[in-house]
Order: sequence, then structure tokens, then C-alpha cells
Amino acid sequence: MTPTREIFWNVADVRTTVYLLAGVSLVIALWGTLRHYRRWRQGKEGKPSGHFFQRLKFLGQFLIGHERILRERYPGLMHLSIFWGFGILFLGTLTIAFQEDILRPLFGSTILQGNFYLIYGLLLDLFGLLALAGVVMALYRRYVMRPRRLDNRPSDFLILSMFLLILVTGFLIEGLRLSVLKPPWSLWEPVGWLFAKMLGTLWTTETSQTNLHRVFWWIHLMASLGIIVCIPFSNLFHILSSSLNVFFRSPRPFVAFEPIDFQKGPPFGVNTISDFSWKGLLNLDACTRCGRCQENCPAYLSERSLNPKEIVLDLRGCMNGSSRRKSPLSLPGDVISEDKLWDCTTCQACIDVCPVDVDPYEKIVSLRRSLVMEKAMLPPEYKKIMKNLEVFGDPFGAGSLIREDWAMGVNARRFYQGRDIETLFWVGCTGALYDERTKEMTLAAAKILNKAELDFGILGKLELCCGDPARRMGDEYIFQKIAKQNVHTLKEYGIRRLVTYCPHCYNIFRNEYPPLGGIFEVVSFTELLCTLFEEKRLKTTSKVDGLFTYHDPCYLGRYNGIYDAPRKVLEAILTSNMKEMALSRDRTFCCGGGGGNFWRGKATGRRLEEVRMEQVTQSRVDGLVAACPFCEIMFDSAVRQRGLENSLKITSIVKLVHQATESVPFRS
Repeated sequence: MTPTREIFWNVADVRTTVYLLAGVSLVIALWGTLRHYRRWRQGKEGKPSGHFFQRLKFLGQFLIGHERILRERYPGLMHLSIFWGFGILFLGTLTIAFQEDILRPLFGSTILQGNFYLIYGLLLDLFGLLALAGVVMALYRRYVMRPRRLDNRPSDFLILSMFLLILVTGFLIEGLRLSVLKPPWSLWEPVGWLFAKMLGTLWTTETSQTNLHRVFWWIHLMASLGIIVCIPFSNLFHILSSSLNVFFRSPRPFVAFEPIDFQKGPPFGVNTISDFSWKGLLNLDACTRCGRCQENCPAYLSERSLNPKEIVLDLRGCMNGSSRRKSPLSLPGDVISEDKLWDCTTCQACIDVCPVDVDPYEKIVSLRRSLVMEKAMLPPEYKKIMKNLEVFGDPFGAGSLIREDWAMGVNARRFYQGRDIETLFWVGCTGALYDERTKEMTLAAAKILNKAELDFGILGKLELCCGDPARRMGDEYIFQKIAKQNVHTLKEYGIRRLVTYCPHCYNIFRNEYPPLGGIFEVVSFTELLCTLFEEKRLKTTSKVDGLFTYHDPCYLGRYNGIYDAPRKVLEAILTSNMKEMALSRDRTFCCGGGGGNFWRGKATGRRLEEVRMEQVTQSRVDGLVAACPFCEIMFDSAVRQRGLENSLKITSIVKLVHQATESVPFRS
């Protein structure tokens, strides 16, 4: 007896009815999907970046491996179980359709028989059980655990209930079929076999079992078709929108903003929903409301008004209702309050943790651009910063005359005095101008370069701000003006390689200057230190005592993936092993200085640097090592405000390296 089964067993020939109902369901689902498509088409034209096969790789990592979804174990395994469970069940249904509608009528053959059928039945049972476990996990998480980041809507319960109904009725009709027919290969369908044993004790007659089978079969069919109808009208639409969003993601590192072409005229930012690109609107539809961005946003966790999840959902609500409005809403102000926009520190935690590549941060900066360049609406302290950048070339308004004062007493050649120099040491505004503490940090960095006998020079009075504050705060015009001047200066002096200690300068030169013609070899100072130790061009003479922890700067870590180099350096110079904080590496907590917030006045909620200091003190360490001048300044301020100057030392990695390698010149 060959293992197989009759496809429409016990329900007569209802093929025409089934396909008619399926056709109606698909038409409704397609109509709903086209509504989404029309909403995306409100946005501006734009071509996706990256090659097709590169984008296909992104999609494969997202769908098959659940690479980013699995960063959180419970919800990751839950989603993986539902995805693969229903995915295999869907492939099983397609296999039946292929046999019944192509192979049998055209070639008179079947594939669901013999060993293939046995493996087919086993796999469908196991993956059906996996899907059932995932649905139960989802129900437990939403309605028992109830994490704060999840907003439960009636549609969520409806979808999970329908999933549960599909799976349970599927096993019920399988169990009833096995109970009536009793095929000798029943154990190859283990879950169905268990249901058959259970149901056989409840309904003992064949008539009652076949009647019940027909009832559950129709319930199963209608629930399955109902799910298809629900897809474009519920959170299930993320099956399509999130996949498309990942497929069309930019291969560039996180948010590297495209320059605005000012010759084309306004809009210079995003004021109305149609000012976004079609990809930006698709990005809004991709949000699954999982709340990971909310749970990891330092501003939100510091009780500020910003919630990245709400930003995305509010913009999506505006997009969905735009066709019903006579005139478009102004997004900054009417939809998103200005305080929420300025609360963002551009740390990129929201993008880094999002499993489907939604980017609230890019939306926020685009809205800032509209406020700043089209409406001139920005906090008073930011207006002063922009004025300083435009007039003096630095955010502090110090000017070029004192820009190289920090270098007195150190061997640092000036490029404007000679061009035969191998590497530019880009100092940055904070390191050159802010206060004596940051100047000492820059001096220590230069002395380290001297110890390693690196051929380096500085621009000195010719150096301007890198432009990062202007771009992040929304003034793209000032950024491009400064950046183009910097590119001209670097090319004029034949500079091809630059090293910088400031992660903000490093990121913008490495990732955002190339579209403006600024293609240089950009080296982070922490990576350079690591290389110098590995090549033994720096040697430790006296290790630094004390138990330290290291703070990962957002622009060094999340933006550019530099996590190991500073840890290797600290391992080489500290007497004790460095102690990691709970929030470290890609889970680091922002110092609060990014996105212009370094200069911002009073804001709602708590100061981010104070929240971070609480995390540091919980680690019970003697000191905190920073690798960014902004981080060091912010944390030093927080320590002084909390009165911890005598118990917690705030220092920089360059100061510690300088201290540990005090008198070791390199000799080749």
C-alpha cells in the first residue's frame, strides 16, 4: 500500500468553490496592497542604491536568518517559529496546488506519494507544531508579560487568534482523517496521530468523526482565507512592507545623508508628507510597532518627550490620511512637536536595534532641515552656533587665530609651511578650542604621534569645523559650505590621509564627504593606537592602576563598528582587566552631546549624561575612559554635578596611553 492521501477527502469536489473564495480573497488583498502602493507614490522619485544581488543578500539575511530579529532571544525565537512554521505550511499548500492543478491534469502524475509523502507529512506536522509554539509565545508575551513597549490593539489579538484557529483546526482535521482511515503510516504525522488518539476517545463513531471533520475543514479554510484578506489591513502587512524595506535599504553605513542640490530650489527638507521619497514612505509602512527603538532610545529612557516609535507611527498616520485632506499638514509642528525633534541626539540606537531597518533618525533630521532652512525656527542657542559656524568656521566662535595655540611646545608641523607630510592630524573644534582640558587631550594625542615617530602635520589656522553639528542640526547649506571649503583645502595641500581623535569628525570625513568629492583615507585615532601597539611602535613603560570601564562613543561604535580597537589598547596599558558596563558596545548609552545637544539649553526630562553616570557608578569602577571629546566633557560635567570628583575619574584613552608610554620613543 503506497503512502498517500486524497486531497479533498470527505468534503466532496469543492475545488471550484475553494478557488472562487480564494480568488475573492486575493482580489481584496491586492486592492488593499495597491492602496499602500499609492500612498508610497506620494513621495518623491528616487533610485535605490546598491546592486540587485547585494540587496538580495540583505533580504536573505533578514528572511532566512532573522539576523537582527534574533538579537532579542524571546521575541526573536517567537517570530522565527511563526515565520518558518507558517512558511513551510504555505509551501506545503503550494505543493498540493502544483500537484492538483498542474501535474495531475497536464501530465496525469502525482508527487504526494511514497517516501516523499511520508517526509512531507512529517515536516508539515513538525513545522505546524513550531508555528503553534510561536503563536502561544506571542499571546503570552502580549497579554501576560505585557512589556511596556508593546501597544496592544484589537487587531493584534484577532490576528493571533486566527493563527491559533488555523493551526488547531489543521491538526483537528488531520487527526480526524487519521482516526477514520487508520493508515499504517500514521506515525509519520505524529501530531495528527496524537490528535487522532485523543479524538477517537471523544467521538467513537465514524459518522460523528466525518461530520466533525467537514465542519473543521470549512472553518480552517475560511480562517486561512481570512488571514489573506487581513494582510494589507493589519500589522501583517509588514510581511511585504518590511521585506521591501530591507531589500531597498542603502548599502551605505547607517544614515549617511545625501547632499541637497540647492540649485533645484525648495523644498530643502521635509515639511509635508509628499516631501519624503517613496522609499521614505515605504519605510514608515515597514514599522512593525515592536517598540525596540523606544526601549533603546536614550532620550526616551531619560524621560524626554522624544519617542522614536511615536515619530514613525505619527508620520504613518499622516501618510494614511493624506488623501482625505484638502491641504497637507506641516509635519514639524502640526504632527511632530519641535521639542521631540530637538531631543534626538542622533545616536542611531533606534536604527541599530530595528529589525526591519526603519530609520526614525533620518526622518527627524529631514524635519529639522525644514525647520532650520525654510522656517528659521530653531532654539536661540542653536542660532548662535550656526552664526559662529558661518562667520568663524567653528561652533564656539573662537576663530582661526587661536586654533593652533594648543600645539605650542609640541613637534607638529603646519601644512601651510610645507607639503611633504605623510599624514594630517585633524584636531577638530572641541580638541583645539573648547577649554584647557580638551587642549591637554589633543596635546597628549600629538605627543603620542611624536613618540611613534609618525610623520604628521596639522592645518592649524586653516582648519575649519568638519560641519557635523550643522548637518545634524539641520542646516545643510552651512554644512556643504564648510565641507566644500575643507575638501578644497585638503586637496590644495595634497592631503590623502588624515587621522582624527573626534569620532564625529571621523564619521563625517569617512562616510559623508565622499559625495562632495572628499575621498580620503580616514583613520580613527583609537584604531591607530591599536596598530601602533601591535607594531610595537608604542610600548608600555608603566601600566595605569585602577579599575576602569570604557564608554563606547556612538559615532565610533554604532556608526562605524569600532569596538575592539579601544579595548585592545586599554588591555595593553591597564593593570586590571577593564570592566564592561551592562550597556556597552552596540548597546551603549549616548552621552547626550550629539545632534547639537552639546550646546542645547534646558530640556524636558533628565540629562542623558547623568543617567549614564548612574550606570557607571553601578559598575563600581574607579574611572571611566572616553574616546570622544564630547563624551569626556559631558561626563565630567555630570560627575561634578553629582559631587563624585574624588571617587570617579573621567579621562580619555589618549591621556592614559600618553601616561603609560611616557618616555618611549620608537626606533626602527
